[in-house]
Amino acid sequence: MARFISRLAFALAAVLIATTAFCIAVSYLFYALFLLFATRMAPWLAGFATAGVLVVFALVVLLIGRGMASSAVPRKRAPANEPHPFTHILGSELGGLAAKNPIVAVAAALVAGLALGVSPALRHGIFDLFRRR
Repeated sequence: MARFISRLAFALAAVLIATTAFCIAVSYLFYALFLLFATRMAPWLAGFATAGVLVVFALVVLLIGRGMASSAVPRKRAPANEPHPFTHILGSELGGLAAKNPIVAVAAALVAGLALGVSPALRHGIFDLFRRR
């Protein structure tokens, strides 16, 4: 369990460091663009031009993300003949708890998603549990 927690902490730290480094790099890039514009026009106009380029950059990133998300075609599963034995527990009791505490439910889903993403052994174990009926 300690190995799993250390892998989870390492993965979270790596994502945080990479995100911070990317934000700093993009900030320097747009500051350099502002300085380039400032050599050719008034500083206030250079600020507006840089902001316009930043908005266009954000729109391009959003369009690329939307295009990547829509290209993934969801596979349709064959309907199961009988429900899983845990269906009534997961459906009614956990649904009621999530409705009462939505912030806790979102935090639990985030932690569970990170845990399943970081630990292949945990992911395979849970998938095997649900495959066996």
